[in-house]
Amino acid sequence: DAPARPAGADAAPAPAAPTRYTLQLSSFSEKADADMFAARLKAAGMSVQVVRSEIPGKGTYYRVRSGDYKSRQDAAQAKGDYEKLHGGGALIAPL
Repeated sequence: DAPARPAGADAAPAPAAPTRYTLQLSSFSEKADADMFAARLKAAGMSVQVVRSEIPGKGTYYRVRSGDYKSRQDAAQAKGDYEKLHGGGALIAPL
């Protein structure tokens, strides 16, 4: 007889929670649109980047992102500041 194994012994470990976050300020299907939006934010003094993402079933999107935050709380504070200053919504995304 094989020794008894604890329940769930073959289960994969749960993924670790993200340790860094960024703000996703917008997403576009056209790179030119993402670049124009990013240029406006850069002109306003923000540090932003355009990140290409392949979305299954939808195609390629270009996400405009800003920041590298060590905690979700820091990202939430930055999100609130961005939304007050720029009037648009932002999403907190893991890095």
